[in-house]
Amino acid sequence: MQFHVSRLSEFTHRPKVMSLWGPVAGFVASELVGMVWYSSVLFGDSWMRMVHPRKRPEELKSSSGRAMVVSMAAHAALAGILRHVYVNHMLIDNLPMAMAAGLSISTVCAISEICHVMFGKKSWALFAIDNGFNTAVILTMSVGIGLFL
Repeated sequence: MQFHVSRLSEFTHRPKVMSLWGPVAGFVASELVGMVWYSSVLFGDSWMRMVHPRKRPEELKSSSGRAMVVSMAAHAALAGILRHVYVNHMLIDNLPMAMAAGLSISTVCAISEICHVMFGKKSWALFAIDNGFNTAVILTMSVGIGLFL
């Protein structure tokens, strides 16, 4: 097969300028998901008993500020990275594709955690809560990103 310069455009992809609306919408929505997910309405009490079995919630509030800031910064970065990868590497250009990519990425992340559960003798319930949250966050960000493609 001969390669012609005239066909070069078929093999190149110009990165799109990143719109901030998708990642911002995904980030904000995912933070709301986190507030509900780890509240006493859903899994907060169970998660707290598994992660900090000897502490009361009041004891943890004073030290949770830094963890919240770092977590929010990580989620903001994740939203931007997902948008960049979806648009510039996976060539995603619609909401259903963004959601499918988010579910695929979440599945890979969850499966990769199984060895930590097995070798660390960690709780499967904790695995389900945390990886369920990760899936919800990535899917929520994917929807936010997909809405602004």
